[in-house]
Amino acid sequence: MGTQSRLCRQLCGLLSVLCFAWLCGCGSDGPAGRTISGTVTADEFTVAAGERVNCQGGVTVQCRTATIAGTLASLASSGNGQAGGGIAIEATEAIIVTGRIQTGAGTGGSANAAGGAGGELRLQAGGGITLGGAATRQAGEAVLTSGNGGAGGAGGAGGAGGNIVLNCPQQTLTLAASTALFRLGNGGNGGALSITGTAATTYTPPAELANGGGNSGLLRVTAGSVTGAGVARQAADLVVWLPAGNLLGGAGGDAGAFEWEVGAASSRAAAGRQIVPEGVEVHGRSGGSGQVTGGDGGSARVVMNLDAADQAHAGRRVETSGGAGGYAGIEDPNQGEYVFYEQGRRYEGGNGGDSVSWAQTGGLGGPGATGGDGGEASAQGGGGGSILLRFAATSTDEALLRPGDGGDATAHGGDGGTGGSGCTVPRIAGGAGGLGGDAGAAGGFGGAVIWEGGMGRQGTGGSIVVVAGNGGNGGSGSPVGVGRGHGTLSQATAGTGLWPGDPAPTASVTLGTDGAAGSPCGEVSRTDTFKAVIGGYNYVRFPTIWQQSISMARQTVIRLGGSANPLYAFYGQSMAMNADRTILWVCHQGSLRVYRNPLTGGDRAPDFVLNGSPATPYVQSIWYHPGSDTLFTGNVCIYRNVSQITAARAPDVAFSVQHVGSVGTPVYDAVHNRLFLANHEQLAVVNTPLTRTGSVLPDAELTDATLMGDDMLEGRGLAYDSVRDLVYYGYSLGANRQVRAVPGPPWATLPTARSIPDIGGLPDALAYYADTDVLLVSTRSSQIRVYDEARLRDASRPTPNANMDGSSGGFCCWRESSD
Repeated sequence: MGTQSRLCRQLCGLLSVLCFAWLCGCGSDGPAGRTISGTVTADEFTVAAGERVNCQGGVTVQCRTATIAGTLASLASSGNGQAGGGIAIEATEAIIVTGRIQTGAGTGGSANAAGGAGGELRLQAGGGITLGGAATRQAGEAVLTSGNGGAGGAGGAGGAGGNIVLNCPQQTLTLAASTALFRLGNGGNGGALSITGTAATTYTPPAELANGGGNSGLLRVTAGSVTGAGVARQAADLVVWLPAGNLLGGAGGDAGAFEWEVGAASSRAAAGRQIVPEGVEVHGRSGGSGQVTGGDGGSARVVMNLDAADQAHAGRRVETSGGAGGYAGIEDPNQGEYVFYEQGRRYEGGNGGDSVSWAQTGGLGGPGATGGDGGEASAQGGGGGSILLRFAATSTDEALLRPGDGGDATAHGGDGGTGGSGCTVPRIAGGAGGLGGDAGAAGGFGGAVIWEGGMGRQGTGGSIVVVAGNGGNGGSGSPVGVGRGHGTLSQATAGTGLWPGDPAPTASVTLGTDGAAGSPCGEVSRTDTFKAVIGGYNYVRFPTIWQQSISMARQTVIRLGGSANPLYAFYGQSMAMNADRTILWVCHQGSLRVYRNPLTGGDRAPDFVLNGSPATPYVQSIWYHPGSDTLFTGNVCIYRNVSQITAARAPDVAFSVQHVGSVGTPVYDAVHNRLFLANHEQLAVVNTPLTRTGSVLPDAELTDATLMGDDMLEGRGLAYDSVRDLVYYGYSLGANRQVRAVPGPPWATLPTARSIPDIGGLPDALAYYADTDVLLVSTRSSQIRVYDEARLRDASRPTPNANMDGSSGGFCCWRESSD
């Protein structure tokens, strides 16, 4: 083997061409046969000056001696999250490197996945190891370079940098006069993760974030002795000082930031409401530790700008903490005797991550009920990364040692919800406002310079902003509801530590204000404006307007559909719109048409069509839940994040319900996570519908013929009162046409229905607004009747407060409120 290797070198020299076989170890980029892989054995492994050998994947060279005067380098890895190729040389005698050796970098991760680790570089010799010398390298090239870690994908961790391991335990490690001896692999940055917009309302954070920064590679040396020009050692002979410019890289990766914002921060509660009574905890990940520089900790920002649902729900509690900054000067004495520092080098700990917690406002109370308490907010800034040293720092040394600063912390307690109105008939007391949410914050502590037997200066601690939630206003009523108190401070502590010359950390504390009493009945300033989309033959038209306490008004009729593109929105719950009225879903002859920007009207085709599941493609009735952006059909098919769907696709959930049939009318109760379905003489309930499959039996049923009526299929209206847990349904038996209400399940015995009798026409579709107790009833070929204070609590016979423009088919509506 040795004779063959020497012959190869002689041929290369005589012909002055790059014609070495892979066993020789010399070659260049390009043709096949110039690349080595796996385990390579040789007597004398040599890479001549000016030559390059490529290493495919992890490569181990086993030889008697190794001389690297040219370049030995790993080829790039392919694919997401792949480790860089490592290089190991195992020599029974000496290893001499005057050229350079470079391992591969890890590749970046895909979404939610980690980046690959950098390749490790390991030299193990029975004799001595010599690094550097007369060979000339290009600017920026080090003698030994380990691979950087790859960056994490969105939400993924950064990969670790590759180590450089030198092992000649019985002999001398010689560091010849040279610059750039070592370039340690840097850790990869963690991937930032931002959840905003519509997706934020249904997002569930993981139990633990995974986007920490990768640690840098380490320089691990075990040798009988270390020598070289400009090399100095501590008295203990285990700490080696290198001349300036010889220890490059070695930085830990920054952790990725995390942001979860529901609604716009500039307009709390402006984007709708959401049922989120449970708390949420999010903790940012730590920055990667580094041989020279620590990575910054990840920031964590959670902002809940939707009010809780109108059920007097407490606002969601929010707790966040920033990730810790990575350490610097790390070492592993169990895997390397000598610890290397560079003369004149600045060592820096990573800064702690910032933390922002903005808790949710409590929900509006139901009629006469107390508003929900504001959510509690707690925030903790991440601690700064310290610098860990094997030597006792002098005043000169410490000037080059900068530990990380602590992260800032901001906590906003949620405001208390407004008490429910008692201005019903008869008048009742207004509900009290909810309590303001408590808030507490602590700034992260500054990292410190730590050496054996002592601790030096700290970085600057983090500042804080704490705002306790405002108390909720009382509801209007007779008597008026009382306002409740603001939140309290659970903690307000700036971080410890102050670096010389830095401004001191600050603490801003605001207690909020107490809620005000409600207004007497008759002085309520709120105005509700209802607008309706009405279906029919060939087209739908909108909007028709009715204003509470004000006579009916109309706007110019807009039409969508026409003779060129007929749109048949027949009777029942055949239409729905999203919260910002940018999407209209219409049941058209069994298919579900989707129109974007419907308020522009026009005789135009739909943007696309959803046809339900293959087993039950027919769609006749739908119901939309704006809080979770979920659409339900009566089949049953369920589309999550339906506003984000841009082309036809299968539903997220599909199942059939026994005893109901294929065209049931749906309405979803988000408080108890149950779906009501009505068909013919059947009112059925399916619990936890978002996880059901196949053919299911109802979890509860109401089947009495005298209650439901023979013409339930003709009157398809369903609505739900989430405050009182009442199900409203349209009833039609001959000339007896009513809207009835029964308490929600479980039904141990058949409850007594309460009703609004003599509504005039077949009750096709219903809409109910629990906070103001307003019921809208669409009657076929007649009118939309508006019942202000639906009054199904007693046996009185109400008459409509107003009648909106006539309805001849499908119906859906929305409310616009002002205070």
